[in-house]
Amino acid sequence: RVAEALGIVDDRSPAEQELEVARKEFDRARDELKSEREAKLRLEVKMEREYGEDKVWISLDGQCLERQFNEYTYKICFFEECKQSTTSLGKFRGWEDLGKGRMVYKGGERCPGGDERSMVVQLVCGHREKIVAVEEPSRCTYEATVAHPGACREEDLAVLEAPRVLDPHTEL
Repeated sequence: RVAEALGIVDDRSPAEQELEVARKEFDRARDELKSEREAKLRLEVKMEREYGEDKVWISLDGQCLERQFNEYTYKICFFEECKQSTTSLGKFRGWEDLGKGRMVYKGGERCPGGDERSMVVQLVCGHREKIVAVEEPSRCTYEATVAHPGACREEDLAVLEAPRVLDPHTEL
C-alpha cells in the first residue's frame, strides 16, 4: 500500500512475488539451521573438554581475565587464547598437568627472527579469579599465575578460614 502511494508499481506476477517470499523464508531457515549447528558443535566441544576432577575448572569456560603489567595488557581467555595487548601468545592446546592446574597455550605470533610465542597458565588458590603475575622466563615464552577458588585444597581453605591474629606481640 505504501509503495502504491509513492507511485511504485510491482510489475511482477503473483507467482514471482510468492517465489521471492519463499526465497526469503528459505534463507532465514538456512541461517537459523547454520546457527543451531554451530551451537551444537560448541556444546559437543565443551562436553569433550577436560575440566579436571569434579569439573573444577568448568567455571573458566568462556571467561576472560585481563590485567595491565607495565606497558602491556595481558588477556587470558580460558580454553581459547592468550594475548599481550594485541599480540597473540597462543591458543589453548591442553593441560601440562591437569591435577596441578597448568594450562598450555601455543602457536602465538612469531617473535622477530624467533619461535612462536607460548604461555603456560598456572592456576593457584585464591578467593577470586585474578591474574596475579606474568613473567617471560625466556624469549617469547610466558608464564602467568592466575588465582582461582578451584585451585584451593582442603588445607588451603582451612588457612583462609582460620581467624587472624593481627599482632599478638604488641605491648601496650
